[in-house]
Amino acid sequence: IQFASFLPLHTFLETCSIVVSVMVFVMSRQVAADGANRNMLLLGTAFLGVSVLDFMHAMSYAGMPAMVTPSGPEKAINFWLAARLLAAGALVAAATMSWHATVPRRTAQLAVPATLAVIGAITWIVLCRPQSIPRTFIPGQGLTGFKIVAEWIIIALSLIAAIGFFRHAEMHDRQGSTGVRFDPIALMSAAVVTALAEVFFTIYIDVNGLSNVLGHIYKVIAAWLIYRGLVAVNLQDIEAR
Repeated sequence: IQFASFLPLHTFLETCSIVVSVMVFVMSRQVAADGANRNMLLLGTAFLGVSVLDFMHAMSYAGMPAMVTPSGPEKAINFWLAARLLAAGALVAAATMSWHATVPRRTAQLAVPATLAVIGAITWIVLCRPQSIPRTFIPGQGLTGFKIVAEWIIIALSLIAAIGFFRHAEMHDRQGSTGVRFDPIALMSAAVVTALAEVFFTIYIDVNGLSNVLGHIYKVIAAWLIYRGLVAVNLQDIEAR
């Protein structure tokens, strides 16, 4: 099934995901105390980077006005892969490390500038040195081997994160240092749904195809589960205080 234009729906779905990523970052700043919770700081700064990369992805999608360079499938895919790898890596780290560790305030203050510097470097490469990135999409043929392998790496990372959060759930581990709360079941579900979404991104031939649309819908569901697992549970405590 091919859609005449996926652009309006794509922009809406990406906006939903971006809003959740920003909320995770804001929540990570709200719950910071004298020493920031290491995992919440990691997730907050990572999802700040994800929000920027997803914004660049949305603005680079086929049919959007040129932003420094013409918009198109490969430009959008390059930002997409960077965002998904960053998100999956952060979830794996949070799922496999203790939630009871803290980092000094100075380290917490440097996290955001360091993240933005890395995101700036990635953006510069995608916009100004796209030839240094392997091909990801060939019109009329579909995805390249590099893109498919990258998606399967993201799927593997997502499943590792799901297993890690399942272990937290088994241990009834739902609260970290500095009063930070998290819902391991919601985060495990988000990781599983992310893996399912990425499967759709390994099989499409046209960016307006049904598999691409379904993958983006699953991505928004995963974003909602991350909201439930990180933002909603901590909002309850903040409102109570």
